[in-house]
Amino acid sequence: GAGGPEAPPAPLLLERRAADEEPAGPPIRLEPTGPSAPPREDPPPAASASDSLGPSTSVSMSRRPKARSDRDNGQPPESIWDERAIRDAIVADLRKEEGAATDDGNRRVIASLRRQVDNEPLFVPPFPAAARRLLGKDGNRPTDDEVVEIVRSEPILAGNIVKVANSPFYMAAVPVASLNAAVMRIGLDQVRRVSLATVVGSSYEVAGFSRTMSQVRLHCYATAVAAEMLAQQTKIDTGEAFLAGLLHDAGEVLAYALVRKAIDETRRSGGALEPDRLALRKLARRYHCRLGALFLGCWDLAASVAAAMAWHHHPEAADPKFADLVGLVHVSDVLAYRALEHTRTTAWRKASLLRAPGATKEEHEEATATDGVDLIEVDDLLFQAPRHTDADRLRGVARALLLRLDSSEMDSFDGSDALSSFTSTFG
Repeated sequence: GAGGPEAPPAPLLLERRAADEEPAGPPIRLEPTGPSAPPREDPPPAASASDSLGPSTSVSMSRRPKARSDRDNGQPPESIWDERAIRDAIVADLRKEEGAATDDGNRRVIASLRRQVDNEPLFVPPFPAAARRLLGKDGNRPTDDEVVEIVRSEPILAGNIVKVANSPFYMAAVPVASLNAAVMRIGLDQVRRVSLATVVGSSYEVAGFSRTMSQVRLHCYATAVAAEMLAQQTKIDTGEAFLAGLLHDAGEVLAYALVRKAIDETRRSGGALEPDRLALRKLARRYHCRLGALFLGCWDLAASVAAAMAWHHHPEAADPKFADLVGLVHVSDVLAYRALEHTRTTAWRKASLLRAPGATKEEHEEATATDGVDLIEVDDLLFQAPRHTDADRLRGVARALLLRLDSSEMDSFDGSDALSSFTSTFG
């Protein structure tokens, strides 16, 4: 993924709750939602990303140029099917980094990380039980009443639903104060998605990296929203697109969890250790795609979703069967990153003041005309974007996703690789 800034309603990804453990079941598809996305034409029937287009179309898509990036996102796995081969490739590269390390502390951390990846079993955080309930079991999604009951039983979920309903995206003159009113405003499909983002985000926690994890959660939710919107005029199921966007950087979370264990192990072995935080962040990014591929079996994910986790920075390397969804998440990932970065500009901050609760229609229109979103660079995304998607559409999605986020979380975003993106200690 690409870490990025923030925007208006739902600190949903920044809320924390204990992740339950429960045997994983197959994910189900979530149906398209209503007002959460720009207007669309009637799309063709929903289909799995794995069979959304013919082989020849998928192959040609996978060969299109990918978005420009000045960050080292590492190598993708050759395949998502052979866990041992993926781990062996990571171990081989870590061994090279270990040998090349000039700082003794970094070398010891890399050595510990290598041993963790090489040895059985590799610790992977459990998929939250509440998220599994929201996805459903055996292809049967929960009923509307069951979803509402899940939300009512979790105060954090209910609070986030209300925050989303009061976002500038819905441009309501009167804020809602109750869960029932919030559900009526945003619809049950969005209730599912917001709830899913909240419970999945709760598992994105690593001691000593709290601010970095906040950025990862925010970026993953923004990517999920963008993927859902962009999928609405394609054959890709919008629920599958949302889930793939939400999970696409889970490998980065796993990387930080392994780094955390490596730091603790190194310290226990004796001697003072002050890790190079910038080096650790870059290390996590270099391996997050291959680590993401390991979630296929651990979380019992659909292969298409695991493919997006593995190849979202390298759509040209994706298995042709999954090229459509991988390309979509690739575009959504970069678009979300750039959109979140844009919230740090003066133009967006001034426009946000115009969109304050109770703003008139004229004020919303002025905000849209002056928020600077039309200056976000998107031309390089058109190669991998869904057919018939133009620059205006991409920028419209960028604006819409920002309006659905929580502006109070924007200030914690730092799109650079600066040291300030880490907590002051690894405590």
